[in-house]
Amino acid sequence: MTAKKGFEIEKEWITQAGLRAATGMNWFTGTRLGYVAVPEDHPLHGIGLDAVTDVHCHGGLTFSGRRKSLFGDLWCFGFDCNHDGDGGHPDAFHAINWPERTGLPVVTHEECVADCELIAKQLQTKRVLS
Repeated sequence: MTAKKGFEIEKEWITQAGLRAATGMNWFTGTRLGYVAVPEDHPLHGIGLDAVTDVHCHGGLTFSGRRKSLFGDLWCFGFDCNHDGDGGHPDAFHAINWPERTGLPVVTHEECVADCELIAKQLQTKRVLS
């Protein structure tokens, strides 16, 4: 069996909160990622993770920065589904070469989209820590 590798965008959309979002599959690990972008006039644009608190999603936020391939110069916040207890997609490189991930629950695309919507809603009310 040949394993899939690379990154595949699964969905790009405007969230109910009005922010751009994207989900994707990392075929190396077999796990999903989600990103939500904030516009340049948003108070969290350009702010690192250490100044953003109480944003809840699967595993917590793990990224702040630009994902130019997805959002150009917009700042985004992201999370991954590659934590202890997360499974890898069975066709992914990691799942084939590290079988201990096999059988663990894989976060679904729908769950990843729901977390992006949750993040967007929370980011709309967040401010920078002083």
